[in-house]
Amino acid sequence: MATNRNLSGYIGIMSVLNRKKTFLQGLVSNYFAVAVTIIVNLISVPIGLHYFGPVAFSIWLIITSILGYLRMCDLGIGAATSTLIAQNTDSNIHRAILGRSVYIVTVLSLVLIIVTIIITHLFPSWGSILGKIPLNLQKDASSALLAIVILTLFQLPMTIFSSAFSGLQQVHWNRL
Repeated sequence: MATNRNLSGYIGIMSVLNRKKTFLQGLVSNYFAVAVTIIVNLISVPIGLHYFGPVAFSIWLIITSILGYLRMCDLGIGAATSTLIAQNTDSNIHRAILGRSVYIVTVLSLVLIIVTIIITHLFPSWGSILGKIPLNLQKDASSALLAIVILTLFQLPMTIFSSAFSGLQQVHWNRL
């Protein structure tokens, strides 16, 4: 009887230690990712300005800011995946949730890619949504915008795996 109490107490202590370890791994990996991002931006912005010039670099910044909006195209499926995985302990349920989520976001991404390609062919000057662009940069800006949109939409289903890691409290894997 005393052995069972000692064993359950030991398991409880180990559970607390594992949660602390998981929390610290996530915290450290997140701060490391932020530090790397800051360093890369401090180095790449002056290089980009020098290489592209202020006009082309500002077009690039506008295009990359659009990425933030495109990454939200999963319609909350990533957050739902994370929550559902966190609420369940069965690995078979985890796989089912992950599979369905990836399938839904993949179909959504493919539909958005097809819509983007159709819009590009119907409205060749759709790149003008970026604002007033010098004539010599319009074609390059439209091509860059199209490429970034399509590549981001192709990458969108992979973000569900990141949500699954969050649900499993393994966020440090997202930073690799």
